[in-house]
Amino acid sequence: MHLKCGVTEPSKILKVEGGYPVAEGKHPWAAAVDFHYEDGRVSFCGGSILNNRHVLTAAHCFKGKVKKIEVTIGTQDLIRGLKASIDVESFLIHENYVGPRSDYILNEEEMKNDIALLKLAIPIAFSRKVKPICLPPFRSLAEYPRLVFIGWGLTKAYGKHRSPVLQETVSREIPLVFCQHWWSNKLWHKQLCANGDGRTDTRRGDSGSPVIYESKLTRRSYIVGIVSFGHKFDLSIPSVYTRVSECLDWIYANTRDADYCTE
Repeated sequence: MHLKCGVTEPSKILKVEGGYPVAEGKHPWAAAVDFHYEDGRVSFCGGSILNNRHVLTAAHCFKGKVKKIEVTIGTQDLIRGLKASIDVESFLIHENYVGPRSDYILNEEEMKNDIALLKLAIPIAFSRKVKPICLPPFRSLAEYPRLVFIGWGLTKAYGKHRSPVLQETVSREIPLVFCQHWWSNKLWHKQLCANGDGRTDTRRGDSGSPVIYESKLTRRSYIVGIVSFGHKFDLSIPSVYTRVSECLDWIYANTRDADYCTE
């Protein structure tokens, strides 16, 4: 199978209030993930298509005993757009992930290895609107001057409803040594920091969504981070993301049954 990862063919522009316009067909790797739990609760996260069988998301998206997980792909508009929904056959949470014990205090071992894989029940049929994103090179620790953040999360810090239309914003990476100040020196090399400009940031509902580097050299998009955690209200405090390049061994070891793209 010959697939091209990280390539978009945007066409019609969708105007997004309070954010950047998202073109129809842009970010064809974006996945909306609905979690249904045995106690009747439901929750939502974002994800990224890696290959024809797997979606990458965050470990902290799992909030109980799962009954069913459904992945929606192929659209930016979850209400009006034409889309496909696929059940998840199985999932894998990183074996060294430890979830948060508090919303306000971050302990040393918490929120590290915040990464999970969803294996779809049927292979994805790729098209112009459904494509995989590229994984970054091994051990890529470069600082990114421009990063793209997407998601269907809250558009306001005190909001209650997530956006039905995919949102996009742009920011920069902040060196981890500077970011440690905000998070009491509890971060490590498998995380990256970004945002903190006081204007835009990822929010609740964006968890698990990709942090994207758009390379001018290769003209491909790479998933370099996964939305992990941040301050609930203060946009001046940088948010923290799982650094994907530090998890490549784990990803490849657990997706051997899938077809990856060829660059």
